[in-house]
Amino acid sequence: MDSCPCTGQAPGPRPAGSSPRLTLAEVLRAATACVPSGSLPPHHWKTLNALMACRTPALGGHLYRCEDCALQHFVPHSCGN
Repeated sequence: MDSCPCTGQAPGPRPAGSSPRLTLAEVLRAATACVPSGSLPPHHWKTLNALMACRTPALGGHLYRCEDCALQHFVPHSCGN
C-alpha cells in the first residue's frame, strides 16, 4: 500500500471484509447514470458535472517537487463547490 504523500504514513487498516472507499464522483456518476438530462434544471447538472470533475486532472492542478528527494506530487484543483 502507498503511503500518504503529505504525512509519509501508511493508511490505517480497514476492517476485514470491507470494500475500498468510494469517491464522491463515483457515487454521483452511479446515481446520475439513469437520470434523464431534462429531469433536473441546467444549473443542477452544471454543479453535478463540476463535482464529478472535482480534484481530478480534468480541472488542472499544481505539480510540487520535494527539494530534498525530488519526489513529485500532483495536487489537483477543486471545483469550488
